[in-house]
Amino acid sequence: MIVVMIDIGPNPPCDAVFAGEEKLPFDHNCFDGSSGAKTTSLLAGWLSGIIGLVAMGASVYYAVKARGARLVLLLTAAAIVLGAISIALGALPMVELQGPDLPTAAP
Repeated sequence: MIVVMIDIGPNPPCDAVFAGEEKLPFDHNCFDGSSGAKTTSLLAGWLSGIIGLVAMGASVYYAVKARGARLVLLLTAAAIVLGAISIALGALPMVELQGPDLPTAAP
């Protein structure tokens, strides 16, 4: 999840690219959604990744001490829900621009 957030983060909104406010990245990817949706997606994705890492640590603690199963389940569920929110808002509206309709770079 964290790797996906690193990939989505630098891509500008497509509306800003077509308006000339942002320049098109070298990979020709832009975010086809609002900047609010992008921010929410990034926030939920980063939280999902961090909570997932904490859940992994808690599961190791559970495996060693046989305590804390409820914490592992709650953290895992939270990471899954936040990851689903992030994917629904962020990963689906990624667009790769191709062809003669590519906007020119902003000055």
